[in-house]
Amino acid sequence: MVYSTCSIAPEEDEFVVNFAVKYLGMRVEKIRGIPGEEGLRQFKGIEFSPELVNCLRTYPHIHHMEGFFICLLRKE
Repeated sequence: MVYSTCSIAPEEDEFVVNFAVKYLGMRVEKIRGIPGEEGLRQFKGIEFSPELVNCLRTYPHIHHMEGFFICLLRKE
C-alpha cells in the first residue's frame, strides 16, 4: 500500500505510519528511484520505529518541488 500526503507535517506522516507499523503489523519498504530525504527517526522527543527511515520526504527548498511524504507499506 502506498501512503502519501502533500504535507511534511510529522503528525500526518511519520505518526500515522508509526501507528501502522506498531499496531497493524505493517512493514515499511525502501523506495528507490525517487529523489528525497529519509523519513524522520524522531520528532519532539518521540522516537519512531527504525523502519521509518525507508519513507521518503521531499522539501521545497531542497528538491525544488512541493513538500511530499511517501511511504510504501506491506502487511506482514
